Amino acid sequence: MSTQSQLRADLVAQGFAVRRGAVPGALLDAVRAETIGLVDEFYTGGRSGSDYWSYPVPSRDFPVLYRIHNLERQPGITVIPALFSDGPLHPIAAEALGEPAYPTVCAAVVKVPGAGAPVPWHRDRDQAEVAPGRAVNLSLYLHGSTPATGCLEVVPASQTLEPDVDVESWRAGKPVTRVPARAGDVTVHDVRLVHGSGANPGSRLCVRIVIEFRAGTLPAAALLGSAQDAREPA
Repeated sequence: MSTQSQLRADLVAQGFAVRRGAVPGALLDAVRAETIGLVDEFYTGGRSGSDYWSYPVPSRDFPVLYRIHNLERQPGITVIPALFSDGPLHPIAAEALGEPAYPTVCAAVVKVPGAGAPVPWHRDRDQAEVAPGRAVNLSLYLHGSTPATGCLEVVPASQTLEPDVDVESWRAGKPVTRVPARAGDVTVHDVRLVHGSGANPGSRLCVRIVIEFRAGTLPAAALLGSAQDAREPA
């Protein structure tokens, strides 16, 4: 009889888990270089548009970039799309969900030093969107993440919370766990877990790549859409 892995046991019981040193150095370096290149190009004017989420700060000349959406679809990159389509995060997602899994969306979460704002308490999905225990977000850390740089914070076991609850008021007084990570670590959390993160008032950039995985196999319609995208000229 097969036994449940510790990763899955932690996810089921607490709604989150950590896989240390999940991505090896060479691949991690390549993903980091590609991602930082996108961030740098945003600030030099080479990248813009609806996928680049930012907010103004009166004391700064440029807006603060905090997220790159549709990360795997950005033109001119190769390593991140490969990580999304068939990388080392896939078996971790399958282990966490207890069955095969497929990726749905990918983004970079950027905490600019001295200006990276906190992320409010929230859930990525609710039960109306995804059935309980059927989707997780995997975060690959490109830099170390600590309480000083705004690491992940979670309310353990909150993935069973009912839909349509005011998360901010509900979590008041609840125990909170901070989840520090080193570069190359991967955190896994149920998309219904109540979580947030702190600000980054320090001097170090902190970036993580987030990929959502859902249990099962990729729907045929999505496979067809991927094939059509591959045939379209760049």
